[in-house]
Amino acid sequence: MIKLGVIGASGPEFTQVYAPTLNSLRERVRVTVVYDYVAHCARQSAELVEATVCRSFQELIHNWDVDAVLMLSTGWPGILPYVECLKQDKSVYLAETSLLSDVALKQISALAKSTTAVTSVEHRLCFSPTGLRCQELMASELGPPLEMTCQLNSEHSMSDQAAEIGAALGWFRWLLPGYKFNSTSISIHPQKWTLQFHKTTRTQETSEVLVHFSYQQESSQYHIKTRQGQIWIDGEYQLIWQSEAEPIGNSNSENLSNERHTTARQLDFFCRRLVGGLIPIHDLNNHLWSQQQTRLIMDQVESE
Repeated sequence: MIKLGVIGASGPEFTQVYAPTLNSLRERVRVTVVYDYVAHCARQSAELVEATVCRSFQELIHNWDVDAVLMLSTGWPGILPYVECLKQDKSVYLAETSLLSDVALKQISALAKSTTAVTSVEHRLCFSPTGLRCQELMASELGPPLEMTCQLNSEHSMSDQAAEIGAALGWFRWLLPGYKFNSTSISIHPQKWTLQFHKTTRTQETSEVLVHFSYQQESSQYHIKTRQGQIWIDGEYQLIWQSEAEPIGNSNSENLSNERHTTARQLDFFCRRLVGGLIPIHDLNNHLWSQQQTRLIMDQVESE
């Protein structure tokens, strides 16, 4: 039985997503203690998962009855609870994925090199129904990707969408195992900039995938051009795809809302990894890579 402590256990997302997921894993997982920066929220959340309340995040992390920590929000202490987990080699699942400051990025990068803990950072596209379906299509009907586009919201600044840019880079890298990323932009225009992933095959042939970020009136959406078709992704549950073998306009629309929730899948995978499973997770090193590349790209674009 894996014993978990939860930091940042409050809000509708905890009530509607995390608590039901944790309760569904009760055969293998038990929440023993919770902590939130608002005391009455901690008490309410503790009742939902039948746990006790800690008075501080330090008390929770050092609790002998906690095998791993779910850090669902940072609150006023910022990254301090996460840093403490890494220092104590306490396995930790991080749901908060906003862009880290330069100081925090350096500090956590240094700790990541020395910790032996299992570190999982939530990435909804990697494990979402649409993300998984996209992988299936690229491995079958549509073939490997040639170009990937993340459409940003033109009404918001680049810095305001740093988390979205980092998530896109992380997902593109996830879809392209074995590829190396060229962090120097191939082209930069006011409304669009282009980067590249590449790899050399065993036959010494070079395979390249272009990555575009462009501003659109709509909210963030993804478009992938493959060798034999195209995929459009709008969120975690809506996907449209078309094969070149089909007539133009004859696309396939899929609603995947009945599939397993992405958070439930990630928490399940994290808990399996804790007991030695070789199941894939989006870990801290992947997250730090995305953060570092996002900063480099933002510096390039803003200097133009």
